[in-house]
Amino acid sequence: MKAWEDVTKRSRSTYLTIDSEWYIDRGVKIERFTKDGRIVVKNTMTYTDSYDDITPEQLHIFTNMGWEAGVVMVGIETNNSRIDYYNNVMRHAILDNNKDIIESTLRKREELLKKNVDFRLEFNKLLSTL
Repeated sequence: MKAWEDVTKRSRSTYLTIDSEWYIDRGVKIERFTKDGRIVVKNTMTYTDSYDDITPEQLHIFTNMGWEAGVVMVGIETNNSRIDYYNNVMRHAILDNNKDIIESTLRKREELLKKNVDFRLEFNKLLSTL
């Protein structure tokens, strides 16, 4: 997997446990298990105590394009899910005519949209270097 090669080749510090070696950055954790050599990538940008599995499409990017491209794609798709959530909150706030919720939701949604623009620019830049 190209992402694991990227993480271990560069001057990044990986963490060691009895069972694995791992690296975490920008909301993504990559872990290689010593017993079987299996590599697992998880999305840590959750609002829970556990990490989410990445999608097969995201895994394809990590495998073929590397760590940076994969991290950016996870960021884009995580933000898209959050934008969908805030769109739903917004619909309910509009129906309830709750101006405070409307304003705060608009701000949060706008921040995520701006982050996605930055992520997409970064992803396009990474694509141009391949």
